[in-house]
Amino acid sequence: MSEESLKNKHLSGSEKRKKRLEQQNKRDEVLKKTYNLFQLGFSRQSPEIQLSPSTSTGQSSDTNAVELPSECSEQTQQDKETSTSKCADGGEDEVQILNQSIEQLGVEYQNDIGIWQNINNEIQDFWCARDPNECQNFECDFSASSRYGGKIKREWLMYSPSTGKVFCFPCVLFGEEQSRSQFKTGFSDWKNATDRMQAHENNSKHQECVHTLISRRRIHGRIDTSLEISINKEREYWTQILQRLVSVIKFVSSRGLPFRGDDEILGSQHNGNYLGILELLAEYDPFLSAHLAKYGNKGKGRPSYLSSTICEELIEIFGNRVLEFIVNEIIEAKYFYISVDSTPDISHTDQLTVVLRYVKSNGEVAERFLAFIPMASHKGEEQAEAILKFLNKYHINIKNARGQSYDNASNMSGCYNGLQAHIKKINSLAHYIPCASHSLNLVGVRAAECSIGAISFFGFVQTLYNFFSASTHRWGIMQNNIENGLVLKKKALQSIIEDKTQTTQTIHEARCLIKEFKKKENVMTLFWNAILDRINAVSKSLQHPAIELTTAVDLLKSLLHFLASQRELFDEYEMQANQKTNIEYSDENQRVRRRKKYHDEGSGEEVLLNGKQKFKIETYLPILDMLYGELSRRLKAYEEINSLFGFLTDFMTKTNQEIKDACIKFIEYYSDDIEPQFTNEMVQFKFFMLQSEDAPEKSKIVDAEKLLKIISD
Repeated sequence: MSEESLKNKHLSGSEKRKKRLEQQNKRDEVLKKTYNLFQLGFSRQSPEIQLSPSTSTGQSSDTNAVELPSECSEQTQQDKETSTSKCADGGEDEVQILNQSIEQLGVEYQNDIGIWQNINNEIQDFWCARDPNECQNFECDFSASSRYGGKIKREWLMYSPSTGKVFCFPCVLFGEEQSRSQFKTGFSDWKNATDRMQAHENNSKHQECVHTLISRRRIHGRIDTSLEISINKEREYWTQILQRLVSVIKFVSSRGLPFRGDDEILGSQHNGNYLGILELLAEYDPFLSAHLAKYGNKGKGRPSYLSSTICEELIEIFGNRVLEFIVNEIIEAKYFYISVDSTPDISHTDQLTVVLRYVKSNGEVAERFLAFIPMASHKGEEQAEAILKFLNKYHINIKNARGQSYDNASNMSGCYNGLQAHIKKINSLAHYIPCASHSLNLVGVRAAECSIGAISFFGFVQTLYNFFSASTHRWGIMQNNIENGLVLKKKALQSIIEDKTQTTQTIHEARCLIKEFKKKENVMTLFWNAILDRINAVSKSLQHPAIELTTAVDLLKSLLHFLASQRELFDEYEMQANQKTNIEYSDENQRVRRRKKYHDEGSGEEVLLNGKQKFKIETYLPILDMLYGELSRRLKAYEEINSLFGFLTDFMTKTNQEIKDACIKFIEYYSDDIEPQFTNEMVQFKFFMLQSEDAPEKSKIVDAEKLLKIISD
């Protein structure tokens, strides 16, 4: 019989059954090997990309049914050949974050399997070392029902967001280039998906690709097994070193301690906190101790991860990650409040300190420092450009700013060319609110500089302090002359004058200071104690972190009324001064100097002031007028803001109509942010707070942070 006739000979039924049995055994062997795919870590449940359970009950009873994503099922009814829906809207953002570091390498390194083009050995090694779940890109259930009621995940099935098709991960990596398989070029025939997927799983080419993938992921059995083991050990070694370095850097930086010292020599007492803590840990960590002994003090050219260069790189990486986290929180919160101040550093470079304040999703108020911005000019326009450039860099929209706060310098607070004016030109809703405590300090400064008498008094106080603080001996004498908490400086000066061991210059300075004490103008400044005491108390209250806007306005108003009441208390302060001493005003016994009159002057008599009247008109009243005027002017900024936002914390003290009127005004101002139903919500919220267990008294102001937590919960 010829060879050709043998080939054309038909097999008997027994031979066909035997051949089918052999093929089935081969497939079973391959399938057993594919189970190792899960043991090798091929399948991993990602906490960030969870496969959602199926909502279809009709398909669950079919042993070969596959549950398709709902978006893909809807699209099948419109077009059987194309699929443009993306089934993993929630997972795309997370996957993009995981692959930001490899986007620039090429499309084959990205997690969208549909855009891979040139698959070479390097690409195969790259994806063999990574988790295939990173390429699945969907949250729908693509698992097949098993024969025993459970489900087996199809780990080989990957979804491409760009093409709307599914691919076979092993076949794309290791399949033949001329292969016409739809799972290699992209499958979107959702109507016949069940049969096609089952047929592809049983295909010998697919099983070969799976077997190849398993082999490539194994270390043992490869030609370069020893090299791979060596590389993994080296990688693990430096990973453990980095873990220890990261912990030390986090510890030092979180406490604001300096990293570097005078040198970088291990064993030196001047090598700084960073290396010093590593040496301390090495005493109890044999692994780190061996590393320091092997790589320490080796100089440049030897990798040790102990140098200041690596330390600074790690700090920069930490800083970028922290900044990224803060920026994401701000973008999620949407609305924010910006606070900026300028200060020179040790290198005399002027820098803008950028701080943003916002409310987290849980109702917690956060205030975060973002960066230092070097500044070459103090002009408000250039500062505004620098801030806008910084915010745009991190995709923070200035249109979402709802407030800005700076110090009271004209280049920042100026209503025409200041920083706040340039920001308001872009976003009119970014209200400028000057720092309340700083404004109050400036009110006192302006008052202390408004008259010669005030300047003379504070100059005398400064001179007195300098005299005693310049010498520890004189300071000790002052401490010995304290009675009932008051320092008797005049008595201390007298004891210094009588001390023969003092130098002539010291005795002369003490006598000059005693002469100043004998002026009634300095004793009459007792009213400064009352004024500054009230200003200091209000300033401390304004700096409390939990103070409400309405409370701050009420405090400033009360201080304003207190200052107005002081105008009529001059005689009372003079009486207190007379009880302390019987001295007179410095010009009370001086000869009155009369100015010569010229022929063109009127005949009216010249008014000459001295003693009590002169001090009252030229010193006392101007000081009070300056305090009252400056405080009234600065109070207007807070009253304007309180008229908009005050009802949010004192709504318990208002009637329903007052709440509605305030809400209508609020909605008109923030028409793009607040919905019309806000009015009814506030009225209902008032009754909700009244019925709650921890409801505040009807006459009290509700804490804003407490309200935020109640609303967020």
